Amino acid sequence: MDELDLDLLILGAGGAGLCAALHAADASPRLRIGIVVKGLLGRAGCTRMVQGGYNAVLTPPDSLQAHLLDTLKGGGFINDQELVWTLVTEAPGRVLELESRYGCLFDRGKSVVRLRVQGDRGRHAQGHLLRYPRLALRGRGSREARVTTLRRAGAHKPTR
Repeated sequence: MDELDLDLLILGAGGAGLCAALHAADASPRLRIGIVVKGLLGRAGCTRMVQGGYNAVLTPPDSLQAHLLDTLKGGGFINDQELVWTLVTEAPGRVLELESRYGCLFDRGKSVVRLRVQGDRGRHAQGHLLRYPRLALRGRGSREARVTTLRRAGAHKPTR
């Protein structure tokens, strides 16, 4: 069995794991970073199984408070509210970061990210009406495209 001397070991090579590796490498380029994946790189993980987009408040009249309430309703109010608030407040920055920093461009309309209403005719899985479009998509193959874009961004990082 081979042994690796690493400073940081990341479990998972989906969107979150790859972003964590890229952020760590940017913060400290000398770090020796390893990523462990349980399946084939780019073919396993939750990022490939999500609906295909990211929910984020990017345009008015939508608001962080409305997104928080929609998410809490969608979770039957049993979600951890602090974690939901973190998700809601961080989401806009992550969507913009994926585009500007890593080149993962979402569908556009009039030079801004085109947003759609999630689910069937704007209804969440629990049946309540979503008030605002906030789903940023990247056309067909959106899930695979995000993971591939992040993998390519990581491939340009120097290794020792």
